[in-house]
This record gives sequence, C-alpha cells and structure tokens, in this order.
Amino acid sequence: MKRVFIAIKIDLEHNVLSALQNIKTTLGNEKIRWVNYANMHLTLKFLGDTEEETIIDIYEAMQNSEISQIPAFKLELESIGLFKSIYKPRVIWIGIKSSDYLEKIFKELQNALQNLNIKREEKKFSPHLTIGRMKYIYNTQVLQSVLNDYKKTVFQVTEINKIIVYESILQKTGPVYNELYHINLA
Repeated sequence: MKRVFIAIKIDLEHNVLSALQNIKTTLGNEKIRWVNYANMHLTLKFLGDTEEETIIDIYEAMQNSEISQIPAFKLELESIGLFKSIYKPRVIWIGIKSSDYLEKIFKELQNALQNLNIKREEKKFSPHLTIGRMKYIYNTQVLQSVLNDYKKTVFQVTEINKIIVYESILQKTGPVYNELYHINLA
C-alpha cells in the first residue's frame, strides 16, 4: 500500500520564492503550516492509500488515454487566494490561470480512472498550488492585505511537459514525494 496522488510538478522561479518569503514574513504571527517549496505541485487527483497492483493499473490507464497526445503547454501562476473564508481560512494558495490543455488533461485523467472504478471528482476542478495550511488566523486584516497586495500578480509562466504519479510518505518534518511513474506530453 502506498499513499498516492497524480500531479504536475511546478518549479518555482526566484521571484516567486521571494514573494512567498515576503508573505511568510508578513503572516509570521499566524498559525500556518507552510508547504516546502521543493514539493510544489498542482494536484490532479488524490488517490490516498492504494495497492501496488492498482498503481500499475492507473499508470497503464494513463498511458492508454489521450494524455500523451496533448502537447506540452505553458501555465500561468497568478494571484493569492484562500479556501473557506477570510474568517475561517484553511488553505492559502497561488492560482492557476484557466487553460484548455490543463482542462483536457484533467478530463482525460478522470475518464481513464473511471474505467478502473475510481470515483470521479465531484467538485469543480480548481487548479491551484497550496502554499500553506492554516490552523487559525489572529489578524484577518493582515491576511486581507496580503490577498489584496497579490490579487493581480502574475508570478510566473511555466512549461508543463509531464504528468506524474507520486507516492507521498508522511514524516514529522513534512511529506516526502517520490515519483513512481510519469507520462510525457507530446
């Protein structure tokens, strides 16, 4: 059994890392568990604990789908946002600008996994990079200020050329992600 998810790896550029360091400093008094920037990814599907044989089936289903026919493309990382509300925030994230290729990958992945009796996502696909998980916010005004400061920021444009099946190993210092398989885009 392995804890598994399917994602796109995102390598952050220097200017994004600087902005994130500024955000961390500004929100330094809040209870936020920040994501290790080396682990930055765009989750397409979280599968959780999965049998080894099923992981191989998932990879083969992805190989047999039209995912590899989709050309490499660029994604735009833009703005900062929250899941839940300013008063009960749970996740702070960097947004991903809508992309036809990304939507097609998500759709093809859903179809490939459905053929393996893996349940389709019920929620609307909301592409983002989680940068922190919030336990509690003391000063919502400071948080609102950060959201306003980065509302229209385009952080980077990044080339996407593969989809990865990761194993997530939970440790006290944070998760470690190991690439199990990947599918190259055309």
